[in-house]
Amino acid sequence: MGCTVLLLQSVAAEDPLSPEQTMVDGVFRLRHELAGSRVERSLQVVKFRGSATIDGLHAMQINGDGITVFPRLEAARVAEVEHVINGVAISTGVPGFDSLNQAGGYPAASVTALSGPSGSGKTLLGLHFVGQATSHEPALLFGFYESPAVLVKIAASFGLDLESLCKQKVLEIIWQPYGLLGLDELAYRLLGAVERTRCKRLFIDGLGGFLSVRAFEERGTPFLAALSNELRRLGTTTLVALESDDPEGFTVPLAAHGITAMADNVVRLRLQEQDGLTRRLVSIGKVRGSRLDLSLRELTLSDAGLLVVPDGRGAADVSRG
Repeated sequence: MGCTVLLLQSVAAEDPLSPEQTMVDGVFRLRHELAGSRVERSLQVVKFRGSATIDGLHAMQINGDGITVFPRLEAARVAEVEHVINGVAISTGVPGFDSLNQAGGYPAASVTALSGPSGSGKTLLGLHFVGQATSHEPALLFGFYESPAVLVKIAASFGLDLESLCKQKVLEIIWQPYGLLGLDELAYRLLGAVERTRCKRLFIDGLGGFLSVRAFEERGTPFLAALSNELRRLGTTTLVALESDDPEGFTVPLAAHGITAMADNVVRLRLQEQDGLTRRLVSIGKVRGSRLDLSLRELTLSDAGLLVVPDGRGAADVSRG
């Protein structure tokens, strides 16, 4: 009779398919479970006759706009990206920093991990980066901690006028509630914003917003690989802040295979105490496709923002101390 029929049945999530279910053309199984203090909904395509499907559980959200499904990122976004290092670089925005590698900044369409303890300058490095936004290089700040208003005030205290950039619509700041959104929902919100703004500069502050999601424990490495791959495909140059418990800043807070899957470049920040003073030091762990200066350099902080001390003066003395 040409009817498309949708049948509803209440079953437990772990129940096997019944003989009756094998006679239909498609089976969608919905799950609804408590994860800590929040509810997680998911959808699974068990079968769909005559069509390829994306396997696994896919996050589902029900709100005032209806139902939204977020296909599992590492299964849905599998397009190969020919990431060619072509020598083009995006300025870091920090005086003295661009000259620390042959590329002259962050290689275009690459992903850089900024690793360091609290207070070492990760967010400020990211603010300098997006603070260079122009109509040709629009920027996006995707954050979990400070609100846009607070970030604008922090930047202003170091000579960075993010408010004007936002008014010019060359910079957009998006804040996410920490720990309240699912892994795929965060990924699609980020990728959607990148596609909408067509940004060339992206700062994710920080990766802890993704690490805090329960699903990250089992999906971390393939998820990060898929997310980074999509960001490269979209042509944005990405900085990601990673909080480290190591005050020396040498331990990247992800397993070696995880950071390799995610980042083309690694910048390490550290704090060092000497004679009652705290100094910020920076070193470059790697820059894919570029020669680099591996020495420790000191970062000074003033009303004009961050500055890399020329020729390592000061940093060498701190290191010897």
